Amino acid sequence: MEEPKRLAIRKDVLRDLYLLSGNRCAFPECTRSILNGSGNLVGQVCHIEAAMPGGERFNPNQTNEDRRAFSNLMLLCYDHHIETNNVNKYTVEILREMKRSHEKKFSDAAEKLFESTVSDMTLLQEFEYCSNLNSINKVLEWGNTESELLEVVPLFNSLLDKRLRKLTPNTRSIFSVMVARSEGSEINLNEIRDVTGSSQSEMVNAVAMLERYGLITEPEENEYLIPVTYFQEYDMWDMWYEIKKYSEQSSISLKNIIEDMQFSLFD
Repeated sequence: MEEPKRLAIRKDVLRDLYLLSGNRCAFPECTRSILNGSGNLVGQVCHIEAAMPGGERFNPNQTNEDRRAFSNLMLLCYDHHIETNNVNKYTVEILREMKRSHEKKFSDAAEKLFESTVSDMTLLQEFEYCSNLNSINKVLEWGNTESELLEVVPLFNSLLDKRLRKLTPNTRSIFSVMVARSEGSEINLNEIRDVTGSSQSEMVNAVAMLERYGLITEPEENEYLIPVTYFQEYDMWDMWYEIKKYSEQSSISLKNIIEDMQFSLFD
């Protein structure tokens, strides 16, 4: 176990905290600003689980990096920072929910604004429907007849129309990596963020959009984990697992299928 050491908070974490704060204290119904009109920090960056032993809610099992991570920090005004020092009333779980609710409110607003600015762009994105599914049927050895495949074609094209085409290109790119790395029982969002080079705010927005269009379920209590079962669709037939297998066995990239929306590659 490493020796506890207070590390400086990274600039990218501070930026994401502020962007998702709406420039407001995260305490419910508090309207105090974090930055004043002159751009000076008048709020406080607060640890949910303390940075050092003796601090409120200190967790000896955390690493020093965990303690300065985005997930362990929130922005509060001075008065509410003092109030939340009452560890009996303000437990780790309560503060995490306070942070989640506050940031979700402002991330949803940002997402709606972002969607409205790119709505024309999403309509102009190129895509191709599938028409017979002969290739995926052969590669995965489904053994379906031509008439059986034609019954499945609308399901695939509905997945394209009602879900993938609603996403921004960046969100499809993140989802493509999620599908590619979907092994075991869960997916680590920190890992997805790192390998895609996404900021915390970009991940928050992408997860919100993927939830909205039914491509993932809401993350559980640990905000960094999502059950792999979120890929299951259509009477529990795991289409995304099948699509991933097809990509691996046919050498057709998930980028072409998911990001470029070329469903004709299944034919």
